[in-house]
Amino acid sequence: MNYEYLFTLILVLIVSIVVHYRYEVTLFRKRATTILMFLIFIIIGMLWDTIGVERGFWTYPKENNVGIIVLGLPIEEFLFYIIIPYFVLVVYRVLTSNKKRK
Repeated sequence: MNYEYLFTLILVLIVSIVVHYRYEVTLFRKRATTILMFLIFIIIGMLWDTIGVERGFWTYPKENNVGIIVLGLPIEEFLFYIIIPYFVLVVYRVLTSNKKRK
């Protein structure tokens, strides 16, 4: 088992959370919209990765993941579908915010 990918995702999540609260970023006005957007990211990511693996475009060697497989994909991929879009949205909102920086 290799935890490097998982640790990288956790680090990106921590940075995202700190920046999110430091700059008081609002991702979407309604919580339901936020949840819907993340569900869309997960569904598209799952389809993309599943098709890629099935067609042989890429693989997920077991020695490079923690070993938890959900719906044929490593758990890290599901975390990726949530953490990376969250990071991108936070950075985008900070960079386009009209709020005064603290």
